[in-house]
Amino acid sequence: MDKLLDTIQENFDKFRIVIKFTFIGSLITIVLFVIAGIYCKTCNSFFKELNTNPKKFIEKVDFLLKVAPKSALLYYLKGSAYLNLEEYDNSLKYFEKSLELKEKADTYSEMAVANFKKEQKITPKVLDLFDEAIKLSPENARIYQERASVYLIAGEYDNALNDLEETYKITQDECFIQNSAGVYLEKGDYCKAYAYYESFDKQTGNNSVYKDYARFRCHK
Repeated sequence: MDKLLDTIQENFDKFRIVIKFTFIGSLITIVLFVIAGIYCKTCNSFFKELNTNPKKFIEKVDFLLKVAPKSALLYYLKGSAYLNLEEYDNSLKYFEKSLELKEKADTYSEMAVANFKKEQKITPKVLDLFDEAIKLSPENARIYQERASVYLIAGEYDNALNDLEETYKITQDECFIQNSAGVYLEKGDYCKAYAYYESFDKQTGNNSVYKDYARFRCHK
């Protein structure tokens, strides 16, 4: 009988230990989730400032660079902030520093945009940088999208359309059909614009604002 009671007591003690560690584990999990939530909120706020307050963003990046002076990402972010400030020489300087530490397709692509905005035209350097980006990451839709934007601003509509087509192939995002429609509209090819707006509306259930205008100009 005593042996039975000892066995019961031993099993009960083991059960209490399991419960105790399960409870502690649950507490740790909850704490980690809270920390992760705070971290995500801080990150969102941090990256939001890249567009809303680039100067303040640069100050924070400079502080982080004291801790991690060989972070390619931080130099890339600093270059992006200067790009938003339209300080293209500084932007290019920090993109180049980022590439010295680590080659990344997005960095080449952003450098291409910075060069284009600095020169106000598409130069061989701009195209070479985009080519380097695509070579590193041929399935990166963002690169084609950025190059399409550059072509569009420069009035090279056919090249812009080719890149938008490539972007759509990669992402299957119907928004790029609508973007192509807008390029055809700006190009003055109203029938093509109407066809693309019609395709976009059928796939998404939308009613594009400029579709009727494109149809009117197409049949005029």
